Amino acid sequence: MTDIEGCRRRVIRVAVVDDHSLVRQGLQVTLHDFDDIEVVASVSNVSALDGHTGAAPDVVVLDLHLSEEPSGPRAVRHVCDSGLPVLLLTAETEPTALLAAIDAGALGFLGKSIDGAALRAAIRAVATGECLLTPALAARMRKRQGVGRPEFPRALLEVLELVAYGLDNQAIARRRSVSVSTVKKQIRQIRDVYTSAGLKVSDRLSLQNAARELSPTGSVGHVPVAFAAR
Repeated sequence: MTDIEGCRRRVIRVAVVDDHSLVRQGLQVTLHDFDDIEVVASVSNVSALDGHTGAAPDVVVLDLHLSEEPSGPRAVRHVCDSGLPVLLLTAETEPTALLAAIDAGALGFLGKSIDGAALRAAIRAVATGECLLTPALAARMRKRQGVGRPEFPRALLEVLELVAYGLDNQAIARRRSVSVSTVKKQIRQIRDVYTSAGLKVSDRLSLQNAARELSPTGSVGHVPVAFAAR
């Protein structure tokens, strides 16, 4: 079963966080047209989202720049640290700001001129844990650190940490509560980043070795040894 097929079997609950009431209202009207998406919260700031007492969202559609703190990458990290995946819907186009938000944990971003169908598709992808990393964004991340030193958004780094410990795709999927097909997509995205940096990781062993080299201690995460052995 594909991720999209899985999403069709349930309604994806969405929280909208934007400090412009007209934008929030417009998103609610747009998403109301889709029977597989339900807006369960519409708030102007992250603190209001923290106080939400209704159904928990599956995805948070977040404006990058809010009038109340936390805002920017701090808002992204705050939401991600609460266990909620973030899709940015922003007018921001400056690469450095967008990359900082991806580093903070956002799984992708869309411009505010996006149409409803594209927004729906992005929400469904993020709901499965997919990172919307484009080749152009991967190239920008590579240039920021220099050739040979690839940099990954937080979501892909979490996958890479598990690869470094020798877990296969099935084990990674169980660990991250996503499907195996989502893990496969993320592995392809990781390889694309390495390729952009001029590094060849065509097989699993070379990918595992490259992952371990990201840390001076030879590992990139803190996966318990007992789990890694499963």
